[in-house]
This record gives sequence, structure tokens and C-alpha cells, in this order.
Amino acid sequence: MKNYKKKVVYILIILSIIIISLFCYVIFSIINNTSEGIEKQNEEDAFFKSSEIYNQNITNLFIEGKLINGNLKDNIEYFESYHEEEYFIYFGRNNCQYCQEFLPILSDYLLNFNEKQVFYYDTNKNLEIKEEIINMFQLEFVPTLIKINGNSKIKYNDEKDDLKDFFGNEE
Repeated sequence: MKNYKKKVVYILIILSIIIISLFCYVIFSIINNTSEGIEKQNEEDAFFKSSEIYNQNITNLFIEGKLINGNLKDNIEYFESYHEEEYFIYFGRNNCQYCQEFLPILSDYLLNFNEKQVFYYDTNKNLEIKEEIINMFQLEFVPTLIKINGNSKIKYNDEKDDLKDFFGNEE
């Protein structure tokens, strides 16, 4: 009888350990999933906020008259024809991390140092002519800032170029 009681006690101890272990595992899983969910939500919130800031910067540049006609579909004939005068086009979109990083730099420059206007093309819009635009301007990625002078198309390279030199501003 004594052995039987010992076995029952051991079984109860083992069952208690298993139950406590399972309980701890479930609690840890819930905490871990919650923290991962919070991190993911924070990333989504930051991305949304960055997109909203990008949109606000674009709107401000339109209001200030630094960006013009964000719809290249309306201007495709203009861009396909030869022009002596120099003009600029900025290609970007609000859900592009690199565009979100570049636009404040471009915006600051356009608002404070530049007298020239820049055409803006949102690559999330006018999808029906997107291929035509990509081919016409040899776009490989966004953001892309292009200077067009006659038949020459010069792309801005933020690692090598200076915006002042690119826009040809004399100070």
C-alpha cells in the first residue's frame, strides 16, 4: 500500500509539472505574439505616418508652385516632343521608403534655393501609361529626378551630385 501511495504522489507531481509547464508555455506564447503584433503595428503606423508626411510634402510643393502637373498622362505629348528649354521631372510615390527619405531633401532645396518648377509623376498613378513612361525616361527605380535639356536626359545621383549643381543654380 505504501508503494501505491508513493506512485500516486509521483504521478501527481509529474502531472503538476506538465500542467505548469504547459501553462507557462501558453503564457509565454501569448506574450511573445502580443509583442510581435505590437512591433508589427508600430511598423505599420510608422509607414503610414511616413506616407502621410510624403503626401503633405508633395501637397506643399504644389501649393508653393514648385511642383507642377502631377499627371504625366496629360503631358505625354509635351514630353515626347523636342524642347530647347530645360525642364525637370521627379518620379516617386508615397509608399516607397527611399522616396520618403529623398523628398524632404528635395523639398527643402526647392522651397529655399530653387526658382525652377519640377514636373511630378506619382508612379502609383496612371498605370495605363506606366510602361511608356518607364521606357521614355529609362526609369530603373524611384525616386528618380531627371533633367531634360533638348535631347539629353540626365538623372540625378544623390551619391555623386549636388542639387545646386544639378539644377544649375548660381549663388
